[in-house]
Amino acid sequence: MSDQKIYYKHWPKSVPKEVNIPNKTLVDFFEDSVKTYPNNFVTYFMGFELTYTQLQDIVSRVATKLTELGIKKGDCVAIHFTNNPAFVAYYYGILKIGAIITTISPLFKSLEIKRQLNDSEAKVYIGWEGFNSIVNPIIDQTGVKHKFFSNLGPYLSPDPMAKPEYPTSGEPTFEDILRETKPNPPDVKITQDDIAMLQYTG
Repeated sequence: MSDQKIYYKHWPKSVPKEVNIPNKTLVDFFEDSVKTYPNNFVTYFMGFELTYTQLQDIVSRVATKLTELGIKKGDCVAIHFTNNPAFVAYYYGILKIGAIITTISPLFKSLEIKRQLNDSEAKVYIGWEGFNSIVNPIIDQTGVKHKFFSNLGPYLSPDPMAKPEYPTSGEPTFEDILRETKPNPPDVKITQDDIAMLQYTG
């Protein structure tokens, strides 16, 4: 049946017509990459380089901290960032314990953020500290139990010019908390049928 599709007449012989998807989760794929490319750079951001091994350490600390907060498989955690290494690390840290991610658009205003946090039933919010002025006024109107801001400093180049200035919340950053957290996450069984993410925006 598939061979009857018109576009297959022009299909390259070296490209398979069907792809067999391995019985693996996103966490499995990540951990396979850590084993295969431990010292390879996984991100390069504004002069800051991060290897798979270094990323795995952060991922494990995130997973451990969320577990200490009582977050378990099936709970929702919101992350609110622009594209940067922190997003990647926190994304996989959430997945590692079987929790569900919901990503909030950096373009959203307070009411939009409030709606998504409530609709997704997020229990934890982790976001860039530059968003504190639009998040703090509405966070108590949601079901969020734990709120953390990230200043992104550890994920930027040592060059002072790479570190932007913006109003801060004055609270300990999520990075401060992770430094005091040991990378000792629980072993959570995750399958392909488990929900990974609640996507509200592209």
